[in-house]
Amino acid sequence: MFRLRERETKSETVEKTVGRGDTAWLLDSLSQGGLTSDSGIYVSAGTAVKDPRVLGAITALSQDVAKVPVNLFQKDSQGNRRIVMKSPLQILLNRKPNSWQSPFELKEYQMWSMLLDGNAYALKVYNSEGAIQELVPINPARVTLYESANGFLFYHISRGTNFERAQMNLPEEDEKYWMPAEFMWHLRYLPYSSGIEGKSPIAYARDTIGLSMSQEKQASSSARQGARVAGVLKHPKVLSADAANRLRSQWQNNYAGQSNAGKTVILEDGMEFQQVQMSMADAQFVEQRKLTVLDICRIFRIPPTKLMDMSRSTYSNVENENLAYLTDTLMPIFERWESSMNVNLLTSQQQSQGYFFEFDIERLNRGDFKSRAEGFTKYVQHGVFSPNDVRRKLGENPFDGGDVYLAQVNMAPVDQLGQLQEPEQVEEPVEQPLEEEITVEE
Repeated sequence: MFRLRERETKSETVEKTVGRGDTAWLLDSLSQGGLTSDSGIYVSAGTAVKDPRVLGAITALSQDVAKVPVNLFQKDSQGNRRIVMKSPLQILLNRKPNSWQSPFELKEYQMWSMLLDGNAYALKVYNSEGAIQELVPINPARVTLYESANGFLFYHISRGTNFERAQMNLPEEDEKYWMPAEFMWHLRYLPYSSGIEGKSPIAYARDTIGLSMSQEKQASSSARQGARVAGVLKHPKVLSADAANRLRSQWQNNYAGQSNAGKTVILEDGMEFQQVQMSMADAQFVEQRKLTVLDICRIFRIPPTKLMDMSRSTYSNVENENLAYLTDTLMPIFERWESSMNVNLLTSQQQSQGYFFEFDIERLNRGDFKSRAEGFTKYVQHGVFSPNDVRRKLGENPFDGGDVYLAQVNMAPVDQLGQLQEPEQVEEPVEQPLEEEITVEE
């Protein structure tokens, strides 16, 4: 399929590209990608994803990107564009990128890798004709980026499972593989090390995520070990141990549990029931957990509703939040993917011929039927879309006569407004009264 690059000789020494002149990469490597945060919690990709807020943010972003199809277009000299339906790359990205993943699963996996590690790798497997026939994702933990003395980048891939080696067509006897950059599709997230490698939001915001994990651990510990009571029974006299146990047993049997909810309580001998209120410390802890949700949203640039925080949501601001989420969060991610695919999956000749990738963001508006209907109506009225164009976007078959583009008849070009003439008034003929017939009697 392809020729593996030999290990560099001593005359062409190699060194790690990540963090040259900076010891941060060494600390990350020794700690397997994680470090201890200021809260004392060890934070890595594996531990951070166990936090429900981080998990929710990564899941939302990954699935929102994965559900949007990406198409290969070609633009001609006049600016007209069309989807290249029969291209191997179009089929690869929309039907079967490899032997075990669907297009959704590949994009979801790559997004998870980008958000957790800052980098997503896929090996480009070529056929005998030089076309990409498979995209094989690689666990970022198995990849290290190197740079040779002459400035060429290549990737060191550590030994994986038998399945991974078989998918990448790698020899079984080698423990390590050196892959030239032209065989790798490398997606980078946040910039790091002069932009050669990416860095995850977890690595940049380790202390904030550590605080969130610390709060989750504290809440779990309180639920497991803490003693919280709903109320206290007060008796004016000192009860013996037997009397206290008997009273506790009767109270539990008569009033505790869901089946006894709503029963009328009868107190004797001057007893009183005093409900225990939430302490200020508990209330502050609950409020702090809410603020942590907002911090996680800021890190991943998602609205709170994506983490199911509806405390400040209304119908109007949720719609605005979703629009801002599309334009400020998803669109930069789509642009990152599109530009990376253009550079890594297309040849220079294909790029010069007008080929490019683009996500179909129309899929994200499928749930808002009212807005889509209003938008399509205006497009048809102004001749932007034909009725059949709208039906194709809705996934329906066209009908005969539906390829006509319509326009309103009361509109005219601005530069021709002074040349328009009023239509001539045609006078309608006036009906003449009929002459009365005169009958003469003999």
